[in-house]
Amino acid sequence: MLLSKEEEKSAVLSEEKRINSFLDNINYFKKQLVERAAKYRDLEELFASLTWFDKITKAQEEKVKALINRALGLHRSSLIGYVHLKTGFGKLKVNKAEMKDFKSALDDFEDTLFEVNEILFDLRKDKEFVKLLSEVR
Repeated sequence: MLLSKEEEKSAVLSEEKRINSFLDNINYFKKQLVERAAKYRDLEELFASLTWFDKITKAQEEKVKALINRALGLHRSSLIGYVHLKTGFGKLKVNKAEMKDFKSALDDFEDTLFEVNEILFDLRKDKEFVKLLSEVR
């Protein structure tokens, strides 16, 4: 079956629209990965700053524990989302650097959460650590 010039032109434009839409989605996805990685790095820095406080009250301690637990939940859900994205977009081999950077930001965020928890709730109760800390100051 032969297509008329108009039908050919319409088919080419339709194909072009699909390709442009696909590329737009890839660029949007890339932008989202970059922005989310930056937000996780900001959160990481904020959580790390919690270790600068010398003394916190029992009420503050409970709030910080709850905050860390919520942040770990956020990390878990983001990691699950990452796995889904990796299986989908990973096959296309697009935005590989941004995917790797996002995963790195997620891993660093998780490490910081565990470190903050360790410093605030375990090490500060360790007499040797407290003594060493006071000697450094």
